Formats: sequence, structure tokens, C-alpha cells
Amino acid sequence: QAPNVRRLASEIENLQGELVKSEVDQPKGEEDSVSDIANFVIPIETSGSEVPIFGLHGAGGSVLFYRETAKAFKGIHPFYGIEDPLVKNGSIDYLHQSVEEKARLYLEEIQKITRCSEIVLIGYSFGAVVATEIARIVENEMPDRKVIILNVDQPAKNVGSRVLKMHERMITAWHRFPYTSNLQR
Repeated sequence: QAPNVRRLASEIENLQGELVKSEVDQPKGEEDSVSDIANFVIPIETSGSEVPIFGLHGAGGSVLFYRETAKAFKGIHPFYGIEDPLVKNGSIDYLHQSVEEKARLYLEEIQKITRCSEIVLIGYSFGAVVATEIARIVENEMPDRKVIILNVDQPAKNVGSRVLKMHERMITAWHRFPYTSNLQR
């Protein structure tokens, strides 16, 4: 809640700096190495021994809104955000990608991080579309793996006299999802 655009830009840069700092400071697990993954895959929370969770960007391309959600899984599930490559790279090469091309690119990076039989995706907005395409590709081309998608593209729910925040909706949906209690590496 910045009083002007200049202050807001400064706060966004600080948040991005914190994410970059966390990329450097996080310990590397046996299956993942921050240096081996593309710069649009953001390791938000890498501690945890259970199946990693991947939060796919919405139409705006950023994954900063997943920070609070990732805190709920700290020490249990590693949590990675996948930003639109245009956000980090600004390369015209990514501008006209189809949903399938994005899905294949993201799946390639996901496979660098985990060899688990389950791939767990949280899709928000456009990210739910890409997550569905990743699931289609995995179903058709990788019969030994399965994709679990948590689609949080739902309207805000009222709890008592207040509206649940985005991360609260994600965590609530996660705990109500029947397959999440069985996820292990």
C-alpha cells in the first residue's frame, strides 16, 4: 500500500530482491540445484522433504502472490513459482508462445527439479490453463507420472465477516483436497 507509483515500484523491487536473495540463501536438496533451472523458476521455499509444489503464474506473469502460500508448506513441501519468462527475460522469443509451448517449457524445468511420480501444480488464472495442458502432456507422454492440479481460480469466500485472502483460499483448498495427504517423495 504505497502512497505513489515511485514508492510502489521501490517496494516491488525490494520484494523481488528478497526472492533473489532467497534463491541464493536456500539450501539445495539432492534433486534440485538452483543453478540448473531457468531464471523464471523461482525457488520460493526449498525446505521440505515431501513432493515439491509448483505455483504457475496468472495472466500478469508474476508469482509474488505465492509467498504467503509457500510459508504454509515450509519444512514440508518445497515450493517453486513459475513466472512467465517475459517477466524475467523480456525476450521476444517467449512473446508468441502457445499454451502448449509454455506447458512444455515449464514441464522441462519441473523435471529438472523433481523425479517424483506426482507433479503437483497450483494454477491461478492463466496458470490453471497451463497446468491443465501440462497434465494433458504428462497423461499422453509419461504414463509413469501423474499430475495433481489445485485450481484456485475461484471467487473469494467470506468467512464470518471477512473475505479470505488469496493464500488463505489456496491453503484451505489444499487441506480439503483428497490427494494431498498421500504425497510423499
